[in-house]
Amino acid sequence: GCPSTATKTIVVLSLPSVNAGNDTTICHNSASLSLVGSPAGGTWSGTGITNAANGTFDPNGLVPGPYTVNYDISGPCPASGSLDIEVLEVPDGTITPAGPFCQTDLPQSLTAATAGGIWSGTGITSAANGTFGSANSAAGDYAINYTTAGQCSQTFTTNITVIANLDATISNAGP
Repeated sequence: GCPSTATKTIVVLSLPSVNAGNDTTICHNSASLSLVGSPAGGTWSGTGITNAANGTFDPNGLVPGPYTVNYDISGPCPASGSLDIEVLEVPDGTITPAGPFCQTDLPQSLTAATAGGIWSGTGITSAANGTFGSANSAAGDYAINYTTAGQCSQTFTTNITVIANLDATISNAGP
């Protein structure tokens, strides 16, 4: 033989460190959320992603619950990361229609579709129980608010009318 030597350079690429961001919570009725991953240039995938390049997550139309989205970097050494997004339910605070009430019919208990919220407005005598009015309530219209409990609280409003009691006094008639 004829001995020979050959040299080849091998480049070892480092695996990119992918960061999809922090886990987050969003209300079911919130506006779209823009996710930011690093390094830039990756694509997003998963339920709720409406724009893979921009990382747009839209909770509208999703069932409340947990969702995992992925951020993928392509290239000679592909890598990926993920984050969890918890979509929270927005409680229904629709106020059950009430009134009109006569002054003598007060107080009244108000109700909403989801219990546990806080009542407010002129005429509310118990913010926790939704008690409205008293025998001394003046006739007129009252704007009443109900704010649901929880992280995705909302305020609902209704108007309640109080009607003045009629005077049924009979005046003495002459002899």
